[in-house]
Amino acid sequence: MDLPHRRRAFALLRDALALEDTERDAFVTAQCGGDHALAATVRELLAAAAAGNRLLDRDAGDVAAELAGDDDDLPAGTMLGDWRVVREIGRGGMGAVYLAERRGDDFVQRCALKLVKRGMDSREVLARFKRERGILARLSHPNIARLVDGGVAADGRPWLAMEYVDGVPLDAWAAGADADARLALALRLADALSYAHRQLVVHRDLKPSNVLVDARGEPHLLDFGIAKLLEDADTPERTATAARFLTRAYAAPEQVRGEDAGTATDVYQFGALLYELVAARRFDAAANALRGDVGVIVTRATDPEPARRYGSVDALAQDLRRARAGLPILARADSAGYRARRFLARHRLGVAAAAIAFAALVGGTAVALWQARIARAEARRAEAVNGFLEDIFRSIDPANSRGREATAKDLVDEAAARIGRELADQPAAAAQLRAVLGASYVGLGDYAAAEAQFRAALPLFSREQAALAIDTRHSLAQVRGVAGDYDDATALIDEAEALRVARRPDDADLADLLTFERASILGARGHYAQAVALARRALASRRERLGPDAPATLSAEQSTAIHLNDLGETGEAIALVRHIVDVERRTLAPDDPTRGPALFNLATYQADAGDYAASLVTIDEALALRRKTLPPNHADIARTLGRKAVSLERTGDAAQALALRPEIIAILRAQPQPDKGLLAQELNNWGVNCYRLGDLDGATQHVGEALALWQTMLPADHTYVLTARSSLAALATNRGRLADGEAQLRLVLAARDAATARDGDSLASASGWLSSQSALIANLRYQGRAAEALAPAREAIARVDKFYTAPSLERSTARGDLAAVLADTGDCAQAEPVAQSALDDARALAPAGIIEGAHASLVLGGCALARRDFAGARTQFRDAVAGYAQAGGADHWRTAFARGQLGRALLGAGERDAARTELDAAVGVLAVQRPWLRDLVSLRAAQASLAR
Repeated sequence: MDLPHRRRAFALLRDALALEDTERDAFVTAQCGGDHALAATVRELLAAAAAGNRLLDRDAGDVAAELAGDDDDLPAGTMLGDWRVVREIGRGGMGAVYLAERRGDDFVQRCALKLVKRGMDSREVLARFKRERGILARLSHPNIARLVDGGVAADGRPWLAMEYVDGVPLDAWAAGADADARLALALRLADALSYAHRQLVVHRDLKPSNVLVDARGEPHLLDFGIAKLLEDADTPERTATAARFLTRAYAAPEQVRGEDAGTATDVYQFGALLYELVAARRFDAAANALRGDVGVIVTRATDPEPARRYGSVDALAQDLRRARAGLPILARADSAGYRARRFLARHRLGVAAAAIAFAALVGGTAVALWQARIARAEARRAEAVNGFLEDIFRSIDPANSRGREATAKDLVDEAAARIGRELADQPAAAAQLRAVLGASYVGLGDYAAAEAQFRAALPLFSREQAALAIDTRHSLAQVRGVAGDYDDATALIDEAEALRVARRPDDADLADLLTFERASILGARGHYAQAVALARRALASRRERLGPDAPATLSAEQSTAIHLNDLGETGEAIALVRHIVDVERRTLAPDDPTRGPALFNLATYQADAGDYAASLVTIDEALALRRKTLPPNHADIARTLGRKAVSLERTGDAAQALALRPEIIAILRAQPQPDKGLLAQELNNWGVNCYRLGDLDGATQHVGEALALWQTMLPADHTYVLTARSSLAALATNRGRLADGEAQLRLVLAARDAATARDGDSLASASGWLSSQSALIANLRYQGRAAEALAPAREAIARVDKFYTAPSLERSTARGDLAAVLADTGDCAQAEPVAQSALDDARALAPAGIIEGAHASLVLGGCALARRDFAGARTQFRDAVAGYAQAGGADHWRTAFARGQLGRALLGAGERDAARTELDAAVGVLAVQRPWLRDLVSLRAAQASLAR
């Protein structure tokens, strides 16, 4: 039998399966019209369907092509793009599916590769494929198998590389799971589907074969948006074309009619999926035999009329959670008896039946009316939301937009522009959509637009939308925190918490969410210990409720690690974030953008622990990922570049770090609503970078702007404000304004002492104090007041020893400062062992301790010179010159100063020509860069002695 006959046989099969068993044989005889071969094939397919072969999960063309043997196989070893075919792992409506691999220097990535079969490679399909795949690739959720790559083969057919999931089909997993586990898994699928809808992407082909469950019991939705990707939207035979991608057993009625598919379509298909998951048998819209609340939920979700279904997957999931918890569901036509039964089921002990009956008698009518009002309101909201979204999707279709390529931002902007006028009479629907649009704008980095949508949504929420109203306040608080308005952010969280207590007292997820945001605000204000306490509490809650590897638990670990690191508990922070990275490496594709935050934070904590080499490796991985998956001007790219620049500085490559700074600031300034806190941080880092390279003007400009920003956001004694003030005071010192620098540093130190007395001593507060104290010690030494600097130097040693028991930059700096002060006072006997200790720490931290090591070598060289050990002095001074040159360049004033000391040692050893070279170079640089330096007098005297 040829292919057309095979396709005809399968079409007849679908119609026959819609009939009663007793009617099918007569139907086949009548439809085949004497074609006995065709009739035999149809009866063979009917027998296979009766035996349990899930033919209806599959596309008609796929089954017919398989029967006729016309699929194009890809042999093992075939290359498509960077992917090498390993073996065939299945077949679907598009064609065969292959396991494929691509290899990098240190990784092997696997994917499920799908080469579109012939007949689906039209010009319209290829055009849509190229337009849509970028949007689908941005879907990033742990329960969605991502589109990771795609292209067009040499023969013109599109191919797709999907995240490979090592799991079993949904129905196979469900056979061994209890009822509650099935409902829990359905809720995770609902969360994934809702996430995609918030990105304005619909699935349109939900079915059991498109869900795999991995070994950890996590579900993964496959083929998200692929039906739309490969639909010939521009062809006049749109209904017939779309039907090629339609799995009719799970198709919504509007799909069968050839109408556009929207979120309501996914609600229908999810309802069918839920039925099969719970009932362990095929869904039949005409015979939903499920009893109880879950049956009601399925009936509501699969209503033939889209407007009568749940308004969103979130609404369906809310009812499913209520059913699972034994609470009344909103889809059921309410009655006092029903509510009483639900209450009694939850509180069997201690509840008198008479009291229930009395409550039912008195309150039944009012409750029924209330429930009916809710049902009508939800139906109206569902119709409005679905209609609006379908209009938006149609508006960006190339058929309606004259070929212009639409982006995700186009969708969001179009919706934002129209929502006010088109949903003016549907405030609850408008509120729901504005919350979605706000979240979308956050994802796009447009915080100003996000805030506008969130604020517009708040007054529109109905009483039944309490959870969404709470979450929207939380999202708005995050946006206000980005803007540095922590008072407003705190007020919003207070409002959200009050609403939660009143309307959602048992919602642990919302309680944790608000707790973490409150901790985030406290951390931003510098109250690290309080932030950690709150974060630990919420993290423990999630671990207990959800397990250690659940996505929500990983998110909680991420937040807690941030606060731990701020508090100085960097080791614990690294342990938490390593767990996140390990889980994400096991469960996510290498280029999944959701891996970015954990990698970034791990790099940050590695740097804070002094492991800058490891930090650079990690941050490069994060940067490559973000450049590949984010828009080029996204704030996260700037943030990642900033982290890399700091680590480059600490490994002695300040010049390369400086080269990154303009791009970082340009990205941050280009944001529609710049993150003022991040901008201030990066400006301050730019200033420090300039200082280390000897550019005092650039340092003053950038640190000054950072201070101005921080002062609009933070209290006067916040560590960031004090750090910037300390840096400006140090810059005043380096310009020779020694009295001014000393006065400012003492004010900063007094403020730090007061903050420590109020909030308690910690590693974080000690680190800032030590930096300011070191600047004061240097200032006093430059003034020739070494004796007065001795007490501050010993105080610094006492404090550093309290917090740093292992080699650290802080410990090396403090010891180097004390050694320099002791040497200045002529006490080299005490200075040398202290300087050697500083040098040992610096070398243990190499290359991060380059500057600290040069400082220590300078002191040791000075002591050797004082006892006329010219050879020893020469060795130490040369080490100092090399260190300073590597950190700041050959023309840096510190390099010149060390060369001057080397010249003195060479002069003492009788190497006059070499001494002249070093002294001339030193005096030439210092006379320009540090003309006020007291040591310049002695260097000039040594230079003059060579002329005699």
